[in-house]
Amino acid sequence: MSRTFALGFLAPLLVTFYLPLATAQQSRGTITGSVTDTRGSAIPSAQVQVKNVDTSLVTATRTNDSGLYEVDFLIPGTYSITADAPGFKKMVRSALTLAVGGQLQVDMKMELGSLAETITVDAGTPLIETTNASVGRVLEKKELTDLPVGQMNPYNLVIISPGIVFSGLSTGSNLFATGGNSQYRTMGGIGYNEYTLDGMPTTTFSGQPGFTPSSDMVDELKIHTTNFDAMTGFSAGVLLSETTRSGTNRYHGAIYDQMTQTRWNATPYFTRLAWLTGKRNGTIPANQSEQASGRTNTFGASLGGPVRVPKLYDGRDKFFFYFDFDGIRQNTIGSAASACLPLAGLTQACVRAGASPNMRATSSSSGPS
Repeated sequence: MSRTFALGFLAPLLVTFYLPLATAQQSRGTITGSVTDTRGSAIPSAQVQVKNVDTSLVTATRTNDSGLYEVDFLIPGTYSITADAPGFKKMVRSALTLAVGGQLQVDMKMELGSLAETITVDAGTPLIETTNASVGRVLEKKELTDLPVGQMNPYNLVIISPGIVFSGLSTGSNLFATGGNSQYRTMGGIGYNEYTLDGMPTTTFSGQPGFTPSSDMVDELKIHTTNFDAMTGFSAGVLLSETTRSGTNRYHGAIYDQMTQTRWNATPYFTRLAWLTGKRNGTIPANQSEQASGRTNTFGASLGGPVRVPKLYDGRDKFFFYFDFDGIRQNTIGSAASACLPLAGLTQACVRAGASPNMRATSSSSGPS
């Protein structure tokens, strides 16, 4: 019997300050567009405010002489945009979703009138990406939460993206594993994959993710299959960009425990063959089951929200925290057997099979070389 107990923390107290940014991060997005009148003429020096709905963070800018504006380094989330200029009605675009590393083009057409009048357009995010040529898919929080994710590993959902082929084994894909999480290929598997977490590269020298957060911790996972932006094209394989959840103006959290029972799984072919052979030879006890028993529990908890001290400090709109805890507990009983099969050109080939996730095959020959 072997027992394994693993724990993982991401920032026991992750505090977010919204200060001016000096450097770019590829997980952050951009909102750009134009401000014109109803006839299409540019409106220069129009005030444009981009507001994060979850944190109430507002980023302000003005249009240039051509009526164009651009707001960079925005964290993924839901946004609203407000444009106002003297002699025009205030224009508001809401319910805009900015994905990880996304680029939204939102054009504003303003009507003549008083600033006291407001036109609100409640429109969703455009379905077609027009600002870059990258191809991929974004797995949002709802999909990461609602879809069945084995061992709470978000990388196990990469296979549902078009153009992705899984080329490895299902073993080694638990929450803290790295090998099984990197066995995805695209474009014929011509190069290593690349992994980023909140804009920081986590790819190891062997092309594996250096850290795998739980699906409860991940806010979005973007899967780039081809035509990367120049700042992220360090490899020829798949680019997987993750952003973690953060504190907002509302408290949110979760507690989970996902159990995997080995006996509920289908018995591997060679494990069953070895068990049948041992039963016939009498080397396996009559009461021994063909599938070794064992259980894996993946558990954790998370909590995020504004920092508030009653009667002293209210951090809403400016000061947030997020905490996440993950753990794995494994309880397995290993039993292995050997089965010898005749193969062409070989005297025998002995395949070892059992509860261990690593299967090894050995062979011997006695003919002339």
